[in-house]
Amino acid sequence: GGLAKLKTLVDRIRAVQPKALLLDAGDWSEGHLHFNTDAGSGILKIFEAIGFNAAVVGNHDFVNGPTELANTIERANPRFPILGANKDFSNVIDRSRVESYIKDYVILEATPGVKVAVVGLLTEEMPFYEYFKPGVITSASRRAAEITNKIYAEKLADVIVLLSHNSFDYNVRLAKEVPWVNVVISGHSHVKTAKPVEVTNGGLPAYVVEAKQWGQFLGEM
Repeated sequence: GGLAKLKTLVDRIRAVQPKALLLDAGDWSEGHLHFNTDAGSGILKIFEAIGFNAAVVGNHDFVNGPTELANTIERANPRFPILGANKDFSNVIDRSRVESYIKDYVILEATPGVKVAVVGLLTEEMPFYEYFKPGVITSASRRAAEITNKIYAEKLADVIVLLSHNSFDYNVRLAKEVPWVNVVISGHSHVKTAKPVEVTNGGLPAYVVEAKQWGQFLGEM
């Protein structure tokens, strides 16, 4: 009943704040035997019903490689984007199709006149590189900086969020170092932050949060 409870909480919040954004920080597909049935497409369909606005690809989500990840997304056909910016699909045979399903970032409207850029980042931990082949995972910090500089220079958004499936400590570092970042929503470490961790980015506050694992908690900022 965990996902039903999550839907109830989301509906309660959106009854007060209709444009509240709902984001998932990765590992939405794998963890139990049911993964072998559909590789996670069923969960994406459930996310659609709950009302998610974006999700990033976690390391468990790409254990079958980029092509099968694209197949999973294609079967689910979610209306919200699946994100992951720091990747190179040059050696993937169906490169254009795979790239069409895994976006670098998305611009969302949080409230009228306020745009939020959400940049997805894949885990950089080396043990998971083999699973991503023939795709290549690239530097999360470097790729994030390229994108956030573009967003800021072109005035594409008012708020920049990194949706990062990396370790919590590394995400704290990203919050400090990637230009123009306001928030990092962290996954991968299964940490529950009772309150946002505040750091400084370019002289302004930036915040890092994580809501533990498997949809057990709904984090709210």
